[in-house]
Amino acid sequence: IIDIKTGLQDHIIEGHYGGVYCATFSPDSRFVLSASADKACMLSKIETDKLEQIRRGFHGGIIWYCNFSDDNTYYITSSADTNIIVWRYYDYNVQATLKGHTNHVTTANFLPDNQHIYSTSFDGTVKIWNLESQTVVSSLEFEKTMWFGDVNKSQTKMAVCGATWKVHLYDICDLEKPVLLREFEGHTF
Repeated sequence: IIDIKTGLQDHIIEGHYGGVYCATFSPDSRFVLSASADKACMLSKIETDKLEQIRRGFHGGIIWYCNFSDDNTYYITSSADTNIIVWRYYDYNVQATLKGHTNHVTTANFLPDNQHIYSTSFDGTVKIWNLESQTVVSSLEFEKTMWFGDVNKSQTKMAVCGATWKVHLYDICDLEKPVLLREFEGHTF
């Protein structure tokens, strides 16, 4: 971890034995969650550099992405094994395993309501999930791999991107029927 004010290394978090693809702070800034090629996610306490929890053996492939829910209730991991796992932050146990993609899940993240999740995948889809029922609410299909997405805080817009070389902007006021608003072009490689 780098101190932005000084530009100096502030903490070192160790424990992965493969490339680390994602690291993110908890909403309360007390922990860092990391995801790795070693098929593990680690939860580390920043103040002490202490490894609080390591989860291995739950995913069968590289973990591409991890993040926390805004309310600090859950954290999420997405993997090359095509699965998304939602973990309870308070006891580190699995809340849900979401299955429905047919290739690597590159991103999975919570919508601001913390009741829904969106995911992007090598299978060319972007899915919106209901966490409670563990079902797909809607699925957007693209001709190429989708890498990443984000949702605004008011949960009205979603931007997704991938190998289409475009940013696709959707109105998601009705999660069951996202509406394409526009596509931003200009990336060439």
